[in-house]
Amino acid sequence: MWWKAVDIAAGVLQNVISAGVVAAIAWFAWHLKKKRELKFDQEKTLQAERTKLEFNSALELKRRREKLARLRDEIYRLADDLESGRSDTESALSNLDLFLHNNDLRRYFKWDDESVAILQTLGDLGKHHSWPDARKKLASKWRHMPLPAPEDDTFDWS
Repeated sequence: MWWKAVDIAAGVLQNVISAGVVAAIAWFAWHLKKKRELKFDQEKTLQAERTKLEFNSALELKRRREKLARLRDEIYRLADDLESGRSDTESALSNLDLFLHNNDLRRYFKWDDESVAILQTLGDLGKHHSWPDARKKLASKWRHMPLPAPEDDTFDWS
């Protein structure tokens, strides 16, 4: 009878240990699964954010390109007005100055020595005087004015 009790106790102990091992393995598997699902959710969220960011940056680049096209068109219009004589030199310069100021383009419009000389000559001749070669040269300079690249984040695109 004594050995029978020992056999029963050993069987119970063996079943308890087996159940404990199975429970430990199940808990470990559950923990790994939970960790993997959390990681998957984080990656999914990050991917969604990256996609949204790429979409927004593509839209932003498109908006910047459109704005640059409008700015370029306006500069060409001002240059055409100056070159054709539709506006006198002073008002063309005033319009360009106002346009550059309103669009924060001043730092991109470089006044080189030749442009300054042309402006001084035109100023000396008087605001209503027509000097086609100088006006043409100045209009050409305006048409080739450097504008910021759409990728330039230092420019105020608002």
